[in-house]
Amino acid sequence: MKTLAIDFSTDRRAAHLDFGQRGPATIFQFNRQVGALALIETAFEKAGAERSELERIVLGLGPGSYTGIRSAIALAQGWALGAEVELVGAPSVDAIACGAAVQGDFVVVLDAQRGEFYTKYFRFNGDGASATSELRIQDRAAVEAAAKSGARLVGPEVVKDFGGGDIVHPDPVDLVRVLAKTDDKAMVGELEPIYLRPTEFKKAPPARLIE
Repeated sequence: MKTLAIDFSTDRRAAHLDFGQRGPATIFQFNRQVGALALIETAFEKAGAERSELERIVLGLGPGSYTGIRSAIALAQGWALGAEVELVGAPSVDAIACGAAVQGDFVVVLDAQRGEFYTKYFRFNGDGASATSELRIQDRAAVEAAAKSGARLVGPEVVKDFGGGDIVHPDPVDLVRVLAKTDDKAMVGELEPIYLRPTEFKKAPPARLIE
C-alpha cells in the first residue's frame, strides 16, 4: 500500500514515504520553523511520487508533544477530506522501542512534564522488542530505580534528563512496522494523542476594575 508515515511527537519531525518499487524516502527535520507540508513535500519529491497516488497515512500518536501530534492529525484529516486516503495511528512509544538497538530489558522514557515521565518497559528477544508493562507515568525516582536494576533507558531526551541511556526518536518507518504487528489500531475519527492525564483548562479569573 502506498503509504505516508509521519511523527511530530518529539523535537524531530519526520516523514516517510513508501510507494514500493520507486523506493522509500525518509526526511527528518529538527527545525520546527520548517512547515509540516514542506517536510512532506520534500519526501514526495525525493521519492518521485505524486500526492494523488497516496493510499494511506500513518500517524504517530505519542505520547509526546501534544501540539505536534494534534497538528499531524489535523493535517492528515484535512488531507483525507479531499481524497480517499486511509488514516491509521500507532503509539510513538512503540516505534521508539522498535528502533532501539538494545539487548535485554529496557525502558522507553518520555518527558511528561511536572517532573514526571511516561514510561513503558520492554524486553528484547530474538523476535524483537516485546512490552512487559503498560504505558504509565512515573516519577524520577522510579525511573532511576529501573536503571539501577539493570534496565537500559531509551528515549529522545534520556541523556539530558538522566545523564545516560540511548537517544532514540520515533522513526515513521517503525510506526509502519508496529502497525504490521498489532490489531490495536486507531482508525479515522478516533485519532487522538496519547495522553494519560485528563486535559485541564483553567478559566482565567475576571478582570479587576480599578476606579
